[in-house]
Amino acid sequence: MNINAKTTNVARIIELLNGPDYYSGPFSVVEKVSTLADFKAVLAGLDLIERAYDLFEELTSESVRDEVYALSANSGSPEPFRAAMEILGYPNY
Repeated sequence: MNINAKTTNVARIIELLNGPDYYSGPFSVVEKVSTLADFKAVLAGLDLIERAYDLFEELTSESVRDEVYALSANSGSPEPFRAAMEILGYPNY
């Protein structure tokens, strides 16, 4: 994995989540996603949408996590993250 200091944080997170050493990934090399727009940008760059929850759990700030859960607040779904992903345009998550 080649994480360049000039690369934006969103690009670094995408590279980390798509990279071959993802599971041993050095999550400390990136800042947590701090806006919903950046969260959406990382989702759009993922090779495997299944890694979205790892992004959410490991690399997303609490304020953005709250925003994502708020998206599904009225859905009545027992799986709020899955419901939020559907609202964000990922019905096959």
